[in-house]
Amino acid sequence: LSSLNSTTSAWDLPGAALRTKLCALTGPKSSSLEDAISYRNFWIRNVCWPAHCLDEPNMSYIAEGSVTQLNYSTYRDGVTRHGTACLQATPRDESLRKISVPTLVVHGDCDLVLPEGCGRRTAECIPNSKLVVLKDAGHVMMPATIETMIREMSAVAKRGREHHSSQQEQRQQKQK
Repeated sequence: LSSLNSTTSAWDLPGAALRTKLCALTGPKSSSLEDAISYRNFWIRNVCWPAHCLDEPNMSYIAEGSVTQLNYSTYRDGVTRHGTACLQATPRDESLRKISVPTLVVHGDCDLVLPEGCGRRTAECIPNSKLVVLKDAGHVMMPATIETMIREMSAVAKRGREHHSSQQEQRQQKQK
């Protein structure tokens, strides 16, 4: 299991940066593809990536790809509804404590949407988790983090296979 830029929604966790909240009050000018891509660029530039890490060619590529290739909604009100739903989520610390499979929790240390403390709390709540904090990473994973992500996800997948094998052996022992 992997968790990227997550929160438990506990009331005592830090909230989004003021800049993020102000940006959330905006939306694409229309439901056109061009406006959706422009709005995604605005979000990446102002909220998702730390200013000192902006890489214009990669930013534009990710913005366009996230709208077109990954089928992000171009529906103007969808962005606001998603953000509102996230903000209204009830705390799930106790539910996360029930997860028994190896879990990777990844968070950027410069995330303005969900501050690093949110990812730390997620990892603290999941018993068999590993927290990886990506240096100079915001709310959107940058190309520079791909190798780390692949390595860490491979490692948690291996732990998951070992966990599954161990569970199977225990069930077989009980059946004997």
